[in-house]
Order: sequence, then C-alpha cells, then structure tokens
Amino acid sequence: MKNFRIETTGEGTIEVYTPYNETFVKKLKRIGNRQWNNDKKCWILPENTIAEVRKIMNDVYGENDTSPE
Repeated sequence: MKNFRIETTGEGTIEVYTPYNETFVKKLKRIGNRQWNNDKKCWILPENTIAEVRKIMNDVYGENDTSPE
C-alpha cells in the first residue's frame, strides 16, 4: 500500500497525505499558505509547491508519491 499521496484539487491547491512525522510537519510548516485539514487528515498547499513538498518527502522519508512501490 502506498503511504504517500498528493492529489490536485482543481482549485489551485494540493492535498498531501503522508504518515505522521514530526520533522516532516516542521519542514512543511515553513511553506507559506499551508493548512491542516483535520476532517481529511491531510495538508492543503498551493499547487505550485508540489516540487518542494516532494523534496521534503524525499528528505524525511526517503521516498515520495512518485516513488515506485
């Protein structure tokens, strides 16, 4: 099962789903205009931050949503 997922909302934002990791959260919070969606249990960020989010995933988890399963 894939633990990482980034979904484009079609509204100029992305939804980021990952396992909880304190370091990931700290790094993600450095990106402006992000918010936690408690109902969906995901981070909402501007779509133009997708490359930065994937870099943070790689730095923290060693993989991202595009990594082979």
